[in-house]
Amino acid sequence: MAKSSKSSSTSARSSKQQPPPPQSWQDKLRSLFGREIDPTTGKPRRVSRKERDDRRTRNLFIAFGVLGIGAILLLSGAAMNEYFLKPRKVLATVEGTDITRRDYWKYRQHTLANQVLQYRQYATMLTGQQQQQYLAMAQQAQIQLDDTWGSTSVDNATLSRMVDDLVIVESLDTLGLSISDQQVDDFIAEQFSGLNAPVFSPTPTQTLIPERAEWATQTAMAEAGSPEAVEASPEAVDGSPVAVDGSPTASGSPAAVSGTPAAESASPQAADGTPEATDPNAGSPIPMASPAEGTPQPTATIGPEDARATSTANFDLYQDEILDLSHMSVSDYRRLVAEPTLARQMVNNYFVQELGQSAEQVHARHILVGTQELADSLYGQLQEDPDLFETLAEEASVDTSTAPNGGDLGWFPRGIMVAGFEDVAFSLAPGDISEPVQTQFGWHIIQVIEHADDRALTDAQIQQASQANSERWLETQFDALDVSSSVEPTPTQSIEQFVAPADAPHLPTTAPEPTPAASPAGAASPVPAASPAGS
Repeated sequence: MAKSSKSSSTSARSSKQQPPPPQSWQDKLRSLFGREIDPTTGKPRRVSRKERDDRRTRNLFIAFGVLGIGAILLLSGAAMNEYFLKPRKVLATVEGTDITRRDYWKYRQHTLANQVLQYRQYATMLTGQQQQQYLAMAQQAQIQLDDTWGSTSVDNATLSRMVDDLVIVESLDTLGLSISDQQVDDFIAEQFSGLNAPVFSPTPTQTLIPERAEWATQTAMAEAGSPEAVEASPEAVDGSPVAVDGSPTASGSPAAVSGTPAAESASPQAADGTPEATDPNAGSPIPMASPAEGTPQPTATIGPEDARATSTANFDLYQDEILDLSHMSVSDYRRLVAEPTLARQMVNNYFVQELGQSAEQVHARHILVGTQELADSLYGQLQEDPDLFETLAEEASVDTSTAPNGGDLGWFPRGIMVAGFEDVAFSLAPGDISEPVQTQFGWHIIQVIEHADDRALTDAQIQQASQANSERWLETQFDALDVSSSVEPTPTQSIEQFVAPADAPHLPTTAPEPTPAASPAGAASPVPAASPAGS
């Protein structure tokens, strides 16, 4: 009996310790409507209203809690993407240095902000339709400016220039050049100093060789209206130089700004007489105020301390007008704009100095056609009669910049023309005509008129040759450095436009043929449109 009692008590305890059986879906449904199964008896029991309300309230709190946590996670993810991940997205890398989307936004807004103020500045100088055109351009740039920050779209030209800037800065040592922080500070100070308030003494320009000195004198006399300048030297006739301040500036050199060097000069003029916007990517200050009316009066140069104060005031104004609008700090401006602009100037000046003031040159002309068959046919005619060269160039050449002049390219040194064309031109003796030569522009037939082993270079030639050398050097550095980009490069055109040398003769300007209809009484006589420049 004792053993049986012990066994029954053990069985009772084990039955009490066993967990209740899981509820079926039917039991859960009954529980929802106020009836549930008692786990001890296994029979349905009545659930009070308060218990049901408490249970529902608890379930609602749990549901709202889950939804709230999900919403918080969703908003946190969006905020992290918007304010952390997206701005840090790497668009390009140059030798381990990243160009992030945030830097792109700043650079792009800086470019557009300069454009907006430039176009508005030019609009104040014009009236009528031209004024409205510049105001419309300013509005378009303003719309792009407003849409840039936070956007995922990328302007390929802007990003390409940022990549070029990094490549140039990273490659200065290959030319034996370097930039210190002090040089950047001095560059910024000089950029924002006034025309009559240079922070530093002007750098002495190199002594001109006799031919270039004569050209400079003639140009200065012509600008002064001296009648003695009418009789130009043969060199000036071949390609009259334009006097500059010693050395041409790079394409990325700073533009003029009110209160900075060359600020008071007129804005650049296009062929139709309208002002052209200077390169906004160069990062230079832009005019901040309307040009003063009346004849400008000479102003005495102020001292270095006052010049430095003027520069600081101008930069503070530029910071308020441009940098703040571009989300740029001063350090951003130094890193993204000032240092690359200074580097471009240094590279250009390097190649200007390397080129010198004179070089081997040829005076040549060419006929450019699209097919080898036509080139062979023209070459056969020239073999029979070389005197037909000018006539055939006028009739058949597709180079519209030189065809009206019989294909005359003027004088040019090495480094300006493409390699295949240049090699043949410098290998010919005066009077020789080459067989058809193919370049990316088509098929050329070249005739050398004159050849000089050492001839003075014009300013235009120096500018064009140094720029071409800078571009070739940049291409070499691209191949040498580790450069990558997440943006596909803009496809180049399949057919390039041939560009004549800088000093190619200008096209002849012909007077318009009279029309049969008489002009209305009192109407102004028609003015012929200016012909395009030779280069």
